[in-house]
Amino acid sequence: MKSYRTSDVVTFFGRYEKHITHICVAHTNLRVYGKNEIQIRQMRTQVAKDIRHALNVFCSSLYLGQTNKVRRNPLKYKPLIFSTIEGTTEIYNKQKTIHVNLALGNLPKHLTTNELKTLFQNAWVNKANQNSDIFFQESTKRTTSTNFIGYALKEAQIDSKRLWDESSVWDVGNCWIPHIALNAD
Repeated sequence: MKSYRTSDVVTFFGRYEKHITHICVAHTNLRVYGKNEIQIRQMRTQVAKDIRHALNVFCSSLYLGQTNKVRRNPLKYKPLIFSTIEGTTEIYNKQKTIHVNLALGNLPKHLTTNELKTLFQNAWVNKANQNSDIFFQESTKRTTSTNFIGYALKEAQIDSKRLWDESSVWDVGNCWIPHIALNAD
């Protein structure tokens, strides 16, 4: 079995860089300060569940009046999603929260960045009951998706064991590649 490195994941998602149009950092209400390993693992699991719920709500709101469109045809309409969860190693810093990094693509072109941010904010804050500290912007040449993916995996670069284990940085379960939609371009 191959032992994956952070560079392998960056290379894999780099193949989809041209499809990534927006990046997001969403903070949770959870802090790992003073927590033990079991508590931190439970918090990380809860964050993965919360981001899954928020992404499902977000996807359902992308097409006005067609809340099941993404669910019925995900290979065509579900956004490209690359997700990581970081901040689970900050046990000595009271201020740091666990946060989610998202690289997104295959979003409806009729929605502006502000509209997409509002939809995500509603899903994350109002539906998943998480923190309103959200950074959401269009991916530009200055913030290329490859740079963002490297940024999103920074904790795994420090400790390679954290790329793929029970307290993984890479949130594999919430990643999605809509192959039909991306191959149509």
